[in-house]
Amino acid sequence: TNTGNANAGTGAPGLAAAERTCAKLAELAGVPAESVLPFSTGVIGEPLPVEKIEGALQAALDNLSENNWAEAATGIMTTDTLPKGASRQFQHDGVTVTVTGIS
Repeated sequence: TNTGNANAGTGAPGLAAAERTCAKLAELAGVPAESVLPFSTGVIGEPLPVEKIEGALQAALDNLSENNWAEAATGIMTTDTLPKGASRQFQHDGVTVTVTGIS
């Protein structure tokens, strides 16, 4: 998720920017590009700062932790006064699936 820029109302260049940043994250994480989904929040109509995002991806990956959900939720807050999160687990075909959401 990037914040500060919604990447909405930016047309084909916005789509290309989202695809490029997802591809870069996938490369750094060692996963297929189609497994990375873009999420953006912020100002509408502004071009996505692709170079800035790409430059910050490795540090973001290096700081990943199961315990950083509150920091992530705080980072995407707009008019909320507190970060929110919920997580649930269930079994599907013998596999434990965890679904987590923040706002």
